[in-house]
Amino acid sequence: MNDSSSRSPGPVFRDPADAALLRQVLRDADFTATGVAGRLPAVRTGLRAQDRPLYERQVAGTDPLSTLIRLFLLGLRVPFEAAEAALAPLGVHRLQEAMILTVADGSVMSLTQLLVVADLLIFGDRDDAMLATPDWVAVSSPTATLVELLTIRRPVRSSLDLGCGSGMHALLATRHSERVTAVDINERALAFTRFNAQLNGAPDVECRQGSWFDPVSDQAFDMIVSNPPFVVSPESEFLFRDSPLPADELSKTVVTEAARHLVDGGFAHILCNWALGEGDEWPDPPRRWLTDAGCDAFILHFGTEEPMAYAAMWNAPLKTENPSAFVSAVDRWLDYYRSRGIHALCSGAVILRRRPTGERPWLRALSLRQAPEDPAGEDLLRLFRNEDWLETGGGDQRLLESAFRLLDRHEVRQTLGYRGGVYDSHRCAVAQTSGLRLEVAVDPEALQVLLRLDGSHTLRDIAQQVASELGLDVTALTDKATTAARELLRHGLIVAQETVDLSASSA
Repeated sequence: MNDSSSRSPGPVFRDPADAALLRQVLRDADFTATGVAGRLPAVRTGLRAQDRPLYERQVAGTDPLSTLIRLFLLGLRVPFEAAEAALAPLGVHRLQEAMILTVADGSVMSLTQLLVVADLLIFGDRDDAMLATPDWVAVSSPTATLVELLTIRRPVRSSLDLGCGSGMHALLATRHSERVTAVDINERALAFTRFNAQLNGAPDVECRQGSWFDPVSDQAFDMIVSNPPFVVSPESEFLFRDSPLPADELSKTVVTEAARHLVDGGFAHILCNWALGEGDEWPDPPRRWLTDAGCDAFILHFGTEEPMAYAAMWNAPLKTENPSAFVSAVDRWLDYYRSRGIHALCSGAVILRRRPTGERPWLRALSLRQAPEDPAGEDLLRLFRNEDWLETGGGDQRLLESAFRLLDRHEVRQTLGYRGGVYDSHRCAVAQTSGLRLEVAVDPEALQVLLRLDGSHTLRDIAQQVASELGLDVTALTDKATTAARELLRHGLIVAQETVDLSASSA
């Protein structure tokens, strides 16, 4: 994380009692996820400036919620009297002192933006300040939401939010952690984290300023969450986006250092981008990072982009603000990639679990059809549990003598082809309908066995019964069912009845 010469102080409650008062004002007005969605059904994180006039029409009323949405969410000017009434009994001037509001010519404007994230009230910088403020702090973002969806939640002693930004992940961690530490080099980010912690009734979050793990160099944690500035680029201007290290060195550093700062059994969740050189397959760079990490790991792959598409995506805000600067930026980024032999760029995440010293860790790589859009922490926990089960040995014999049950959230996808007057099954798959949405192709005959996995009979018994009922060769069917069961287990679509529950507290 780079330092910045243009930092502004960020918000601060002069009187701690004002935090509880503002929280109550917002709750009384129904400034909640449900309340806001009721007025603006289509509103999303990252409001586009061209959409604001449409949203403004939906909140033209004079009630407190409409006023607060215009003020804090849409970033519109509000008459002083309307703002004063909506914020009573706190009032405008106390939030002006807190550096949340500014007053001019009889109207009030918010210097910040307020979103409801997972029922938390989170303040951050306004979207329209993104390109003008190197130490800009996002309220939330698609990547921050993605990390939240991937986080394994369990009661723990200690959690670390690394590169905390507005403090969203730190605040979520307070719900299941005895102690939470938030680290960022951006002092403005720490100001927002402290402010949001007070606003949400979690003032005990410990904020430390410094570069990455330096402020916690002598500590280890049960849980680490990090959404670092992982973008592979030649830039270093924006703290929230640009890696200060060459290519993907920052992602590598955060992953390897996180492994060293976990207690035994602790989990780390790190969003990453990485560069592919000539001859690289998508899992290769993270595999190299993790060679001596001492952690079990899942490398999750969300997608691979060509350099042109990647550069255009991350410079997209310039398209409307300054088209010529957009073209120049893309050209500059492409020159950088060519100079470093970068042929493609991957997006994904690395999920780590610390192994006790002396134990041999394992590593798995999974390419997802899409990044998760709903909570996937339980899916990841199941993947760790199932991989442990497979790592204990026993091979096919153990699989056959074990009882399994199918995950509730799944569906069977089957493609039938018509030929010669009959339909043949061309492809069968079992797929999750939420979470990681993993999918496993299975043999059509093996599917008849898998559909009976309810935890009450062994895989061998079910295969023998199905072979008898359908007149199939029992040996061939047993082999197919064993292969399919192993893949379903590795993708978290089935569980063995005797697996250990990793969700128990590490405290």
